Amino acid sequence: MKIDLVKYITEPGDKINEDCIGFGENFGLLLDGSTGLRKGIIPGEISDAKWFVESFRDIMIRDIKKQKPLIDIVRHGISKMEEKFKILALADIDKVDKPSASMVLIRKQDDNLEIVSLGDCTILIEKADGEIIKIYDDSVSKLDKIILRKMVKISKEKRISVSEAKKSVSEDLIRNRYKKNTKDGYWILGFNKEAADYAYYKKWCLNEIKSLCFFSDGFGDFYESMTLAEDYQEFYSMLKKAEINEMYNRLREKQQEDNDCNQHPRLKDKDDASILFFSVKREIP
Repeated sequence: MKIDLVKYITEPGDKINEDCIGFGENFGLLLDGSTGLRKGIIPGEISDAKWFVESFRDIMIRDIKKQKPLIDIVRHGISKMEEKFKILALADIDKVDKPSASMVLIRKQDDNLEIVSLGDCTILIEKADGEIIKIYDDSVSKLDKIILRKMVKISKEKRISVSEAKKSVSEDLIRNRYKKNTKDGYWILGFNKEAADYAYYKKWCLNEIKSLCFFSDGFGDFYESMTLAEDYQEFYSMLKKAEINEMYNRLREKQQEDNDCNQHPRLKDKDDASILFFSVKREIP
């Protein structure tokens, strides 16, 4: 049995794409980067988050062929990133100023598929019997929804757009950032090896799986905020049939029509959007 990458896309929401993907014969990787509160701490880089996700991707691609548990490979990657920070003399910077990322990493070994997820990327698995399984950590989403409700309330009271109201919740956003990699907050890929202990990990038998996809929250907006699909099941059904560029363009067109975020309240009018879709092939002897 083998896994085939059928379709994928990674596109920026603004000028710089802080999502990053990687794939090979037996693996797939997605990183959704987030710059810290204080930007520009990595010397000579266009974006701290872009530096983080691309550096981590390169480490993972080098290590993925090693016969080590996937969680150990992630921990090793975090250690290597810590070393890079020390070389840059940045080790003492406040954690909220450091870049971080949500991550999904899959690897085929024999007739199994290992999956590791950390942060708020979404994984959808179509089982052999047609059932769609959703794997998603909503810790960040819960915090965001509280802030979003406050933004909507402010926009109505002040008669401004939801997008403009974001300026009024900056302190709330900062408080949430301080919950990064804490037991009372959320866990994400950064410079703390402890975060790997809170990652989703499962080894699936490939016989159980027909296809799967994983995507950053920017592509999840297709059904979450922009309601271009009723739910993740309908989204998955559309994904199997449609050209990926067609779905991406529909997302961007609807976001552009509502760039003040009034019709479809959200924290960003557009976010980086990435997705990888794999099918499981039964090899004929």
